[in-house]
Amino acid sequence: MTLHFRRANGRSMVLSAALVLGALAPCWAQGWKSFSPAGAGFSVSLPGTPKSERNVSKDEDGTQTTDQDYELESASMLLKIGYQEHDAQFARLINTSNLLDEVTQAALKAMGGAASRAKPRQITLDGFEGRDVSTKIAEDGQQSTIRLRVFWAGRRLYMQMAAFSDSATDKAGSSRFIDSLKLLKPQPK
Repeated sequence: MTLHFRRANGRSMVLSAALVLGALAPCWAQGWKSFSPAGAGFSVSLPGTPKSERNVSKDEDGTQTTDQDYELESASMLLKIGYQEHDAQFARLINTSNLLDEVTQAALKAMGGAASRAKPRQITLDGFEGRDVSTKIAEDGQQSTIRLRVFWAGRRLYMQMAAFSDSATDKAGSSRFIDSLKLLKPQPK
């Protein structure tokens, strides 16, 4: 799902998030490896090669934003990492804490139900400020857990998400993915 929302300063933001609810199926038991695409500014552990999607868009004022997403999916789990790269002017003008709060709350609101009431906590990863939240959602009679982390680094808004059906057999895989994230330096300025 892609979420569009307008910030208080009138600039629009696009937030990519995916919710996967699946039937019981074995996830990735082995084959985890480090994934660090050239120029992406992060490394993470994944149990395979993710699909990649890149979109470049321009706002009404001509500001360019690049969205880069990587995702790996099974029948009962989705692992997703991506970023939005903004221009230097945007990066100079934003209030990091407010941006992280707005993006996290918009994502939770888009998930609906109890997720919209989840309380993110402030975290720091490799010197970069972020938010971390875990919530449950129900859809089509199935319960799922979603863990979302958002970070601002340089000119990039990083989003990491693990979503899994509560009936998934490899829930530890989502923790392995989340806990393995490293934000590399230097980030674009």
